[in-house]
Amino acid sequence: MTVVILNGARSCADLTHSLCIEVECQLAAQFTTVRSLHLAGYDIGHCTGEFDCFVKTPGRCRIHDEGQEIERAHWFRAFTKTHALNLGSPAWGPPSLGAIQRPGAALRPVPLSPAVNSTRRRSHDQTQTPPIHNLENTMNLSVPQLQALVHAATLAPSSHNTQPWLFRIEDQAIELLADRTRALPVNDPDDRELTISCGCALFNLRVAAAAAGLQAQVEPWPDADDGDLLARVHLLPTGSGQEVAALKAAMDERRTYRERFASTAVDPTALRSLVDAVHSEDAILSVLDTADQRLGAAALVAEGDAMLWANPSWRRELAAWMHPRRRGDGLTLPALAIPVAQMVVRTFDMGHGVAAKDRQLADESPVLAVLSTKGESPRDWLVAGQALQRLLLLGVRLGLQASYLNQPVQVATLRPKLQQITGRPGHAQLLLRLGVPTQTLPAAPRRPLGDVLVTAS
Repeated sequence: MTVVILNGARSCADLTHSLCIEVECQLAAQFTTVRSLHLAGYDIGHCTGEFDCFVKTPGRCRIHDEGQEIERAHWFRAFTKTHALNLGSPAWGPPSLGAIQRPGAALRPVPLSPAVNSTRRRSHDQTQTPPIHNLENTMNLSVPQLQALVHAATLAPSSHNTQPWLFRIEDQAIELLADRTRALPVNDPDDRELTISCGCALFNLRVAAAAAGLQAQVEPWPDADDGDLLARVHLLPTGSGQEVAALKAAMDERRTYRERFASTAVDPTALRSLVDAVHSEDAILSVLDTADQRLGAAALVAEGDAMLWANPSWRRELAAWMHPRRRGDGLTLPALAIPVAQMVVRTFDMGHGVAAKDRQLADESPVLAVLSTKGESPRDWLVAGQALQRLLLLGVRLGLQASYLNQPVQVATLRPKLQQITGRPGHAQLLLRLGVPTQTLPAAPRRPLGDVLVTAS
């Protein structure tokens, strides 16, 4: 059985959101396949006017649910191509969707677009795995070979380990799509970090192709009418770029290393190599090597922590992504500890304590560096992701691991201040800490391959 939840809460602070999360958990506990789509921030069309709960006003609709206003914004294009399923609250959309179900109407099967399908918990019935069409026709590669390329891409890092990507085999190319159902509307309202995460996956795909003797020709944003299609990667038979191919082995060894690093200083030659690697992807890496720069960055980290933790919506969103390892995504915790951890995170503002710990991590990190881009657009964010992954994989080859102190870039008012600390023009996208690890950490869980492969239209 498959259940689709359309969550229309304005934000993660709403009661509706909390109820949907609880319903999803209860259904998942019964081994039901749950597909969840959060509608906050997505304009799915015009109000049908059928329901008394909607009042038409210029530019927006008001739904009388905790007095929240649903403003029209940039809407998820893929959803407008599907039929709506009502699960207890009014489903609404443009006239092209056909008849809209009223609350309480009998449920009916819904053909959801692949771009909005996100299996949060899959059934043990393997027949539900999405089929992969025409793989044999792509560069004459076998199905296992193509699956291996996509699997390598999924080893990329992502915010909260949301893994917000989908892949589609189309003719002789692999397409990378943003999975907006895995967006973080509070932490990442513009999908900036989501796009960076997808950029990391894109670079992994390039590396895997090069290691297989193929040339990956990337066509970014190939369809102006489809904002979720981030890139089309054409696979050509003659590979080039041994330098990129050599990074393949580092994919399995890369970790987001949140522990303290060894006190060993990082070789300046290695740092120069990382700077050059980022530059080769058309981005900028600024190493914060003066005491003033490091203190300034650490202060921004603490300030960002305090501001984020003071926001109840941000805390609820963080708690919602605390998952047991068996879920294959999210911030993993022991299953028995999750209810308590979620309750604590949702209820208490721990900003000052977390800020003190993160500030200490920043102070003690052998290297602090800011990754910036020349512009500030989705295209630049995709560039940033590829530059980041190239840096991370090369770092592993040089004996380094990295993690992030991204609080200053997650608070809009602090991002320009972080860039100003570098003393260079550009737009700060990430604040990294790098060093020599003292232990080997387990790899973060990953979603099954069938969850990220979607069928060709």
